[in-house]
Amino acid sequence: MASSWTASTDGPEDLFPLVHRRIDRALLGLGRVADIEDATRRLLTTLPDEPVMLAVPLLVHAVETGDPEPAVPVSAVHRLWWTAAHVFDDWIDHCETRYPRGLSPGAALMAAVVCGLSLPALIAVEDFPGSVLPEMIREFSLAWLESNDGQVRDLAGRPGGTDRQAILLTYRHKTGAAYGAACAMAATLSGCAPERSSRWREFGQTLGELGQFRNDQEDLAGGRDEDLRNGTATFLLACLLETAADGPRRRILELLPRARDSAEVRATLRRAMLAPGVVGACLGQVAALRSSALEQLDQLGAGGAYGSMLRGFVEEAAVPLPLLAAVERGICPLGRADDQL
Repeated sequence: MASSWTASTDGPEDLFPLVHRRIDRALLGLGRVADIEDATRRLLTTLPDEPVMLAVPLLVHAVETGDPEPAVPVSAVHRLWWTAAHVFDDWIDHCETRYPRGLSPGAALMAAVVCGLSLPALIAVEDFPGSVLPEMIREFSLAWLESNDGQVRDLAGRPGGTDRQAILLTYRHKTGAAYGAACAMAATLSGCAPERSSRWREFGQTLGELGQFRNDQEDLAGGRDEDLRNGTATFLLACLLETAADGPRRRILELLPRARDSAEVRATLRRAMLAPGVVGACLGQVAALRSSALEQLDQLGAGGAYGSMLRGFVEEAAVPLPLLAAVERGICPLGRADDQL
């Protein structure tokens, strides 16, 4: 799955209905192609609102100008991005997604193209001033390229054949690109110079990386095991493989191809991945990303209530899930990786 990270917020929720209304207005432009309009409307009901997704562009604009509302179109574009990304990710991972009644998987894929391309383009040409429109389109397009590159890297990066640094770059492209674009677009719309918009992009990329780590934790601790089923080279799995002795490492690599069809194999691998040393290495990287994101906000001078809300998103994304936090503290140690295999 694409990142489903959520966080509570006391931010500009009163503007969220405006985001939805902006998307609805764009959908009206599809009226001459009624079937795809209907499919797109149905698809948009499958992805619940995520406060971080909608709020971040609003908050970036508000930090710069004191007013979040002009960034409503950017939030709408960001919401549409993630709707498309979820469908593409599910198709690539061969996940079974339950679409609304009457919406076939094929129609959902076509609607995802509309969400990822057609609707954002309609919003852009209608809402963004001509002085910034080329840069906004460029930002959005380059972010899709980076995200697609991250997805291809994800597919090509097999466990045991890629290292932690390569996986971090995959995360930065696959998930960080969308948040980076949302922040940079909001900053550009607010009147920021290109250099400052670039710094906002870097913050968004770091925030997106934190969101991907959060998603990895939710998948493992929640028992979904989608990453194990798909043989995804996650950072946590890379930590396990890089710290395991030769014998257990060979055993892990032997088990991974069987994880798709065996709950017992997935349970064995999950126990190994939740060993204290492995979890500690992963959470150490999360802590480093947290520090980097907070430092980026400091350098941007993101103060006041709106800056505090962005800091709150960073902090919430960086808090380990209870199971991983307990393992790190040794409250429920599950043993060394070598002991599990």
